[in-house]
Amino acid sequence: MQDLGIFSFLCCVLCIYSVFREWQILSHWIFAASILLLLGSIILSGLEINKSTKAIKVKLSDIEKLNGATIFNFLKKMMNKLNYQIFLGYWFYNFYHT
Repeated sequence: MQDLGIFSFLCCVLCIYSVFREWQILSHWIFAASILLLLGSIILSGLEINKSTKAIKVKLSDIEKLNGATIFNFLKKMMNKLNYQIFLGYWFYNFYHT
């Protein structure tokens, strides 16, 4: 993926030079090659990101099986505790101000 990106930028530099030298036909071909290399680099990057995401999901599912807890259960417990604290604060406020 990174090699394709490097070659794409190299083609861009060569294209700029060929435009400077007024080699129009050559500059068109080099620019087309640059675009194709950049497109290939972007596609490979997307595939690598997809593969990495799947690997992280597998690793996280293994960790959740070992711990027996999920992040959602943790967040639910924290929200319940927060709601209880909000209720107590509201109750004490009303008790002392009425």
